[in-house]
Amino acid sequence: MSLPLRVVFFLSVVLSMSGCQPELDLPWFVQVDTWCDSTDPETTEDPLPFDIWARVNHDRGPEAVEWVWVDVSFVEYDGVDGTIFLTPIASFDLLQTETVDEWAVRVESGATPLDCAYDFDYHFLFSVEDDDGDRTQADFIN
Repeated sequence: MSLPLRVVFFLSVVLSMSGCQPELDLPWFVQVDTWCDSTDPETTEDPLPFDIWARVNHDRGPEAVEWVWVDVSFVEYDGVDGTIFLTPIASFDLLQTETVDEWAVRVESGATPLDCAYDFDYHFLFSVEDDDGDRTQADFIN
């Protein structure tokens, strides 16, 4: 049995006026970032490490976050219509730092195609999963 549209509309108005909103139980990203170490490449022969960092939260607090990872791709642009093409190159698990809402990983240059010595555009697709399997994502190009 379906309710008439008028009844459905009335119920949605009553719920919204009562402040009754569904309670969410999801993780999310507060901030994400990636960067190359600030070491001057001309003063050392060692390749620069690549740092990947995320700050997360959850409706139940950041303690509910179980896993954070990032998938990395090369970015190529079509010069004609601006289409972006992504070529996957690596995936990394981030580790929780001493701060409960921060997760990070340091990737040594040359261990994967992710390398500070080259001026490539990289696409980072960050994913976070909570203790009951809910996931969200954030992405950007650096």
